[in-house]
Amino acid sequence: MAISLAIKNKFRGAVKELLMGGASVPTNAEMPGLAAVVMEAQLEQCANEIRPLADTEVDPAELVEAEKVVLEGMKEHQRLIKLSEDSRASKVLVDLEARIVEAQAKVEETQQGTAELLDELRLGMQTGL
Repeated sequence: MAISLAIKNKFRGAVKELLMGGASVPTNAEMPGLAAVVMEAQLEQCANEIRPLADTEVDPAELVEAEKVVLEGMKEHQRLIKLSEDSRASKVLVDLEARIVEAQAKVEETQQGTAELLDELRLGMQTGL
């Protein structure tokens, strides 16, 4: 690998050019100043990427329009989150109401059974059983 040879022979300029060309530093590679060369290559690559944007202009109207779209998306997101949470709460409420109705029916059934037992006890006491 070319970069390994350049690092081994301490050819800083060659290492930088190889890095600029897309090469990666192999793990365990050692060379005095290697970190500085890597940083220098990264900074130069960043500069090369952003330099062409110096003459780029952004239309403020386009930016405002994009912000409107983002805001509308955020509002829709909030609406859907609220709907989801409300739906979840509604399901819990409906389930709780069903449990209450079921529990009330059991209470009424128990009360009816208790009333019948009391009636039988009273009748038994009256008849002397």
